[in-house]
Amino acid sequence: MNINFETKNKPVLSTIFVVEQNSPILYVYLDDDGDWQCLGGEEVDESDARIISIGELLELDPTLTTVPDLEKGESASRTNKQGQWQKD
Repeated sequence: MNINFETKNKPVLSTIFVVEQNSPILYVYLDDDGDWQCLGGEEVDESDARIISIGELLELDPTLTTVPDLEKGESASRTNKQGQWQKD
């Protein structure tokens, strides 16, 4: 599955650091239920979680369009915002 083919209003789990502090997204996970998680490199707990739409997330970081196709349960990561996405 590719994040580009999702409806733009589909919710995504992210963090306060990504959504409110412009931390770069370094890890993308498509969970077993088909839900996306887009996280930075910070240590987080439940209170740091934020829900945002795919459309809003793509506005924050258009490079997410280059994340490789993922099957449920797969993830991709990069070392920095300019890095290439690699499946884990």
